[in-house]
Amino acid sequence: MISTAQRWDRIVKELQKATQSKFPKTGVMCKDKWNSLNFDFKKLSYYHKGTSNHTYFWDFLFADKERFHLPCQLNKKYYEAIEAFMGRRQAPLLYIPGMEMMKETKPATH
Repeated sequence: MISTAQRWDRIVKELQKATQSKFPKTGVMCKDKWNSLNFDFKKLSYYHKGTSNHTYFWDFLFADKERFHLPCQLNKKYYEAIEAFMGRRQAPLLYIPGMEMMKETKPATH
């Protein structure tokens, strides 16, 4: 069995092969980026559970995203790719402190 660090180093090597260049990242940097994207994905997924319109977030202005403590920089293309991947994994949602307050301010679903 390989360690997590070795697994991320292997991912970097595969990305280097795929791009046919020196991929300018380390395994640690890739793991940190994945964790950041995954955290933002989970926040947005939690938000979507309380709304009937999943595209609503993408119409928000930057200030609206900040007000609801939602990820301001998450790209829709990345979100959809992670959603497809996570849908296959069925990973449990992470508890995110402060999300209860946000949920109370959203429109109710029927």
